[in-house]
Amino acid sequence: MNLLWLLGFKLCWLALIVWQQAVLLPVLLLWLAALGLLKMPARLAVIAVMLAGIALDFALVQLGVFSFANSAGVPVWMMLLWGCFGCVAVQVFSRWFQPWYLAVLAGAVSGPVAYWAGASLGGQLSYHDLTELCVVLAPIWALLMLAISHFRYLWSDSNETKLV
Repeated sequence: MNLLWLLGFKLCWLALIVWQQAVLLPVLLLWLAALGLLKMPARLAVIAVMLAGIALDFALVQLGVFSFANSAGVPVWMMLLWGCFGCVAVQVFSRWFQPWYLAVLAGAVSGPVAYWAGASLGGQLSYHDLTELCVVLAPIWALLMLAISHFRYLWSDSNETKLV
């Protein structure tokens, strides 16, 4: 099942990066269907990750780290992408990236790579310098993945207790 969640995210990521507005409705419907499969604590975690990601991107746009074409803030397709990421983060990454240092490493590497790859594929993302982008995004994404991994006990179906 984890591979299905991951494959679904990768397909939504690619579709939103390449076609943005043109795929909003189908991706939104898939996202809503995915939320429907989750129990309430996991749904709330997905929404929390989505809102945190949107706020993070908005702050980075305001700070001039990067920008989106034709948008003063975060475009709708990127907000939906954060929702899709929330699903895979809650259902897959929070379990895969144990112990904590795997979450930190995965976030520090995959976060900047995702933004760079999205910009390279035409995701309407602009940045001044790749090194600056990576230096800013790596610690942010490391902390984000660490938090997602650490707090998984809040939505997990198992009888996990708080992780140390």
